Amino acid sequence: RRPLLERAGAYLVLGLINTAIPFTLFSFATLSINAGLASLLNATTPMFGALIAFAWLGERLSVLRVVGICIGFVGIGLIVATQSGAGAAGAPLGIAAGLVASALYGLAASYARRHFQDRPPLEVAAGSVGGASIAMLPLAAWAWPESNPGAAAWGSALGLGALCTALAY
Repeated sequence: RRPLLERAGAYLVLGLINTAIPFTLFSFATLSINAGLASLLNATTPMFGALIAFAWLGERLSVLRVVGICIGFVGIGLIVATQSGAGAAGAPLGIAAGLVASALYGLAASYARRHFQDRPPLEVAAGSVGGASIAMLPLAAWAWPESNPGAAAWGSALGLGALCTALAY
């Protein structure tokens, strides 16, 4: 616990940009776009990551890598543009939310390299998920449902949180 507390502020930032904000943005995005389209937007994460690492960490980008990033963005852009539902009302905002979420994932990778390269992976994962959980508590309290959603919903939420997020990290 001590290393987490010593870097609590940095872990809170990591939790915000690596989990809390992107998860919230993708949840918002899927109110107006389908999951397939959201997953295509999520595929821009490594491209954003490379660009951010270049701009922030000074990572070198070869000509071949730049061409690959450009082809990737154009390809995903063309696929997104031809997806059914991409032109529906609200879809542009959903698409923008998905792209911002992916850019934040890319930013989080560089942030983690800058601030946590010397830390054990389990500590970084715990700090990131813990920081995100703390950041989301006020929103959870604000958006708390008026009636109890029931055991099945709680079980699903706990299963998704524990198995699909915490265990994956």
